[in-house]
Amino acid sequence: MMDADLISEEYRAINRDLHHSNAAYGTSGRQWAPLVQRIFAMALAGTGSCAIAATLNAEGLRTPKGRAWIKHSILYMLRNPVYTGTYVWGAKGSAKFATEPMETLRIEDAHEALVSAEDFARVKAVIEQRR
Repeated sequence: MMDADLISEEYRAINRDLHHSNAAYGTSGRQWAPLVQRIFAMALAGTGSCAIAATLNAEGLRTPKGRAWIKHSILYMLRNPVYTGTYVWGAKGSAKFATEPMETLRIEDAHEALVSAEDFARVKAVIEQRR
């Protein structure tokens, strides 16, 4: 099992990369890949977002802001195509102040995938079934 402090620190580092350079977790720091892949594996095994968050919290892992995991942060990760290597720009919600609608730009294979497209689709189906 990985050290909780190490994983938490690595998560903070990769989250900064994601928000500042639009890189996926793990693409600029491969040490993050195991955490992302673990979250997807738990979802594929049928573990709900609340239970995933509870598990991470029980292990002492925190979000980059030092807060406890919540289901919404897990769901955001599980629904984000960036983990399949796909870069998406201009999707719903990204043009809050634009006067005209933005065209969505999708670039497949923009970076290394941490999760296969097949697993991503299976996780999406699991999430939809749980609704």
